[in-house]
Amino acid sequence: MAWADMPHHVQQGVERMLGARVVEAATQSGGFSPGPAARLQLADGSRAFVKAAAASLNPDTPQMHRREARVAATLPADAPAPALLNTYDDGEWVVLVFDDLAGRTPTQPWQSDELAVVLDSIASLARAGTPSPIDLEPASQYLAPMFETGWRSTSAEAISTIDEWC
Repeated sequence: MAWADMPHHVQQGVERMLGARVVEAATQSGGFSPGPAARLQLADGSRAFVKAAAASLNPDTPQMHRREARVAATLPADAPAPALLNTYDDGEWVVLVFDDLAGRTPTQPWQSDELAVVLDSIASLARAGTPSPIDLEPASQYLAPMFETGWRSTSAEAISTIDEWC
């Protein structure tokens, strides 16, 4: 979904938070949810990155975005992550607004130099977030029902084609 396809009242809510009108929105592909992810150029010259979810598109994603907002808001300033600027939440739509950082999606298949940068960033983030600044259950516990359901709903025939490691 593109920024332009979001309900107008949601777009207006984000623009009010940012204090300027969106003049350009570049959709970013490759995310994990059906909601939009876009790099915004604002009329005042500033930029922001937004990702949004609606319960009508996927009932689980808004809660995941709310959780991400709670975590992002507690990250130390030196964490290798964009700063969370604000959130919009009307009960149906949840929009996270971050600093827009220069960069791009890694090449597929992964290139060793890009993978090294990602792994270094993950290690830095782990150091910056240890001990955790927020009391949350581990992702392995939080996401377990989703993954367990996925495997249970996969046919035996399909599972027989997956390599042993998986």
